[in-house]
Amino acid sequence: MSETGLFHFDHAMHASRAWVHDLMNEMNWRDEHCSYQALRSVLHALRDALPIDDVIALGSEMPLFVRGSYYEGWHPAKHRGYRKTKKKDFLAHVAKHTRHNPACDPEKLAHGVFKILARHVSQREIEKIKTVCRRTSATCLSLNWCSRARCIVMKKKPIHAADLGIALRGRDEAEYFKWFLACLLFGKPIQQEVARRTYEEFVREGLVTLEAVLQAGWDKLVEVLDRGHYVRYDFSTATKLLEICRQLKSEYGSIVGLLSQARSRRDLSRRLQTFKGIGPVTARIFLRDFQIGSLDSCRRRRHEQPSLRFRRTAR
Repeated sequence: MSETGLFHFDHAMHASRAWVHDLMNEMNWRDEHCSYQALRSVLHALRDALPIDDVIALGSEMPLFVRGSYYEGWHPAKHRGYRKTKKKDFLAHVAKHTRHNPACDPEKLAHGVFKILARHVSQREIEKIKTVCRRTSATCLSLNWCSRARCIVMKKKPIHAADLGIALRGRDEAEYFKWFLACLLFGKPIQQEVARRTYEEFVREGLVTLEAVLQAGWDKLVEVLDRGHYVRYDFSTATKLLEICRQLKSEYGSIVGLLSQARSRRDLSRRLQTFKGIGPVTARIFLRDFQIGSLDSCRRRRHEQPSLRFRRTAR
């Protein structure tokens, strides 16, 4: 049920709450209001230590309501830009605004918030801020920790179809499409657990066929993506899924039609990358579990299954 009556506001509220709930989990807190205030205090301390261009660039990657809190009380004309901020001053700013929470350790909180930034903000922005703050003891300390945290977050164990309960050996259209859908989700620079949870939401909703995705429409896809906490890429991914599914149906009829026309792994990779939004990473994930033998595609009917020689997955 809509909380505000406006879809985009509901979405923004959901995305912003995800940041607060991430901090609650990180700090093992139960109070949503205190967690919001703590998040706000660290973001303000960081904002005040950055040059104005980087303040704006960082804010542009935040959900609507987090962004509003981040900019609250900020006057660009009075912003002093980059200045050296000692660690004790940075943490004192955080402590001042969290003094009503006796359980709050400012340094632990700062690390927690930067870990959340590592999850939700692009690597490019993190590296840019690190470069700007390299000589700033407080922010550099936190951002270096944040960068290490991001490496841990982004370090992914290769995902395989069997890990998601997808049986490619059956050579079934439905199973192939499930793997195709999963690869589109896992191909984004997002936590693997988030991608897995989102895929499971698609399965729960029955959105695991070409027709089902097309019939669901954009709003429904965004709703399912949000439930999986795929909030950073929900709008763009919903749009991409619909565009790819339309192109797949128009050009090949089905995922089996695409496989049937591919003459080799290289040819299949090339065909996959003709879809808008599919790059080398997604194509590589899709090809991970099987190889396509030589096919005489001119003589094959589009509804026939391609001959596949499966790789053994290293466990």
